[in-house]
Amino acid sequence: TYQGELIDPLYHSASGGRTEDAKEVWGRSVPYLRSRPSPWEEESPYNDSVTVLSISDVMDRLGLEGSGNDLGLRVVAYTASGRVKSVLAGGRILTGGQFRQLLGLNSTYVRWEKKEANLVFRTRGYGHGVGMSQYGAQGLARRGKSYREILSYYYPGTELVSLNDVPVR
Repeated sequence: TYQGELIDPLYHSASGGRTEDAKEVWGRSVPYLRSRPSPWEEESPYNDSVTVLSISDVMDRLGLEGSGNDLGLRVVAYTASGRVKSVLAGGRILTGGQFRQLLGLNSTYVRWEKKEANLVFRTRGYGHGVGMSQYGAQGLARRGKSYREILSYYYPGTELVSLNDVPVR
């Protein structure tokens, strides 16, 4: 709970080294869903992923018109944790989440480069990055941390209580 209310215990597979603040993803600040270091994810297969897409495939997925190699694709803003917050694509702005979903990327923790007729996307982590990192929690458990310590770390300011102690609303 947070201040006596049940929390929304969001989680993701792997953060890429730092979780994301809920406000950066959904525009709403949540005190227990703040960005936190999560360096214990060494066993995650998603630490460094590469996705190669042809420029024409990227254009199709993003709904861009025209031909040629100039997509007008650039990052407009990054979040404080280093993820893509917004992207300019063919004159329109996409959120990092929209960009990730349309291109089928693992994360918004992404950088890219053009190589011949392709774009090479390098991502860190897997998922939206908000809340508890599953690989980070596993890494903490392997270092001897209890479930209480892990939950307290990823959801700061929360309290683990019996459901019998939570008022029904």
